[in-house]
Amino acid sequence: MARQLAGDVEIQAIGELLAAMREAVEQSAAAFAKAADKFRMTNEAMLDAEESRIAEMLKHEREAEARLARFAARLSHILDRSLAAYENRDTPNRYEWYLAILSPSAAHRARETRWRRLSLDHGIETCLADLDMLLGLAGEHRQFLIERRKASEAELNRFIDQRGEALEELLQAEGGDARSGPQAAAVFFRFAGLFQNFIDALNESVGAVNALINKLVIETERALVLRDALRPAANQTMPSSKEAANAWPHIAPLVALSEKGMLSIGEIERRRNLIDQTFHSRFDAHHDKLNSTRAQRPIT
Repeated sequence: MARQLAGDVEIQAIGELLAAMREAVEQSAAAFAKAADKFRMTNEAMLDAEESRIAEMLKHEREAEARLARFAARLSHILDRSLAAYENRDTPNRYEWYLAILSPSAAHRARETRWRRLSLDHGIETCLADLDMLLGLAGEHRQFLIERRKASEAELNRFIDQRGEALEELLQAEGGDARSGPQAAAVFFRFAGLFQNFIDALNESVGAVNALINKLVIETERALVLRDALRPAANQTMPSSKEAANAWPHIAPLVALSEKGMLSIGEIERRRNLIDQTFHSRFDAHHDKLNSTRAQRPIT
């Protein structure tokens, strides 16, 4: 229960961070769009402010990505331990080993009790609930980034296509803001460069979120396969497919595949090795050196 509450708090914090990030993106996007539409980029203070805002935006985006990545790695580690316990379920633990000396039947009953408790002890349901919420947050953020990137690219292209008007506006500006030809060109290109940097930042964020979503999906598939394997030992205490889909709307399609027996652990592990390479190469170097939480597993 304590782990579940801690997970809920962390997920809420990640959600708030992503929401604040989207608000900052919209502020920058609105400023760029307004300046591009009216050709009002003569204020150096405005350009300096946007440059600082982009840097701050990137800082918070990387922080949100790092927290998501750490959470995903932690869930992966929990599933590793659960899978190891399941694979070693027929191996007596120390207590069962000594108990078998006194009473083989008592040792057998103890082992059966351990099997029944396996799913509860290792919190597969909690992992799936966390994965569902994280995929919901990541999916929403990805959709926002893609839509904002598309809109900003169109605005920048339109601005560049009308560069003649923009330069003319700079040359003829009133109130002491008029520029010489070279000055106007310098301001124009600085503004266009900042706008492109903003779009590049969005594109980088889309790539990071894609890597996170792939990681979360593959871990969800692992959890579902393990959940199905543990269901008989749990005496059918786990939610039905319909109940699971209602409780976990963001992973409902994966739950359906699991119920149809369409998830293969061998295929999952093959894809997981590739996904983990991308995941760790992107996040290890930049976010507190996320260490791989597992050894490479053989593909069966």
